[in-house]
Amino acid sequence: MTITEYGGVAVDGVPVTALTRPTAARRSELADATSAIVDELRSAYLDVLPTSVIAQYAGQAVSDLSSSICIEALPEMAIRLARVRLDARIGEQLLV
Repeated sequence: MTITEYGGVAVDGVPVTALTRPTAARRSELADATSAIVDELRSAYLDVLPTSVIAQYAGQAVSDLSSSICIEALPEMAIRLARVRLDARIGEQLLV
């Protein structure tokens, strides 16, 4: 791990942005993406799960992916990840 010329951290010469705090603009973009993801997922899962659970899983997917992919790809990838996790949760509920 080294310090970059701009004061950031790099591992093997690659800047590590996940360690920096998101800017206000980035937080706003993430909030907008999360809201859109919740809206999309709610139509598919509302009959099975409460909105609070859907929002929790959407927020976690955005959080898990936000530092590793660009903001433009985030909604699609987070929806996919949240769907996998929500489907797993529903499967667990059916087994109980």
